[in-house]
Amino acid sequence: MTKQCGADVYHLHDNLVALNPRNFTKFFLSHLKWKRVTWTICAYLWPPILAGYREIDRLSETLAGIELPVSCQEVNLEFEIREDVPEFRESLQQQADLCQKIGLVTGEGAEGQVYIDQPAGLKRRDGSILQFDAANSKRYTWVGSGQARWGTSALIREKETVKYRTIRLCWRARVPRREYMSYDCMNCLDLMNCESVEGI
Repeated sequence: MTKQCGADVYHLHDNLVALNPRNFTKFFLSHLKWKRVTWTICAYLWPPILAGYREIDRLSETLAGIELPVSCQEVNLEFEIREDVPEFRESLQQQADLCQKIGLVTGEGAEGQVYIDQPAGLKRRDGSILQFDAANSKRYTWVGSGQARWGTSALIREKETVKYRTIRLCWRARVPRREYMSYDCMNCLDLMNCESVEGI
């Protein structure tokens, strides 16, 4: 992609299986000015030998260490599981809870927990921060294809359709969304047709 075209790229949406830092940043080339980044972690694709089993335990550290492009105004991290493969649900939930604290203002939480020494948010290359956005963070369920894909875990059996459960965490710059979403002709993060949607 040319430098001129790279200035107009909008939304990077990548499905991740291996969770090492390089996989998160592989499309962060200097001439690509991403405005919005979404990573969907597809744990049901983990074959038994994949390091994803161990990498999930370091996910919040990996995420806090990533330097985002300066152009980035929003980051979404999705934890996606198939209802028929519940084996990874607990470890994903634990990491979602830890990742959610990235950018949480120091102080007392809803359950009386005190959060200290958390990173201020997700960092951009210029040192500015994207803060956690609870209003745009959701839990939702949707029905999709149950067909096995490459690298699919041995736990999966082919089905015509299957229910997926997703936790979406969002971090945003404090600017109106219209300033960077005017590029979005097809909003792939729209939850309108989901079976259920609730706040975090």
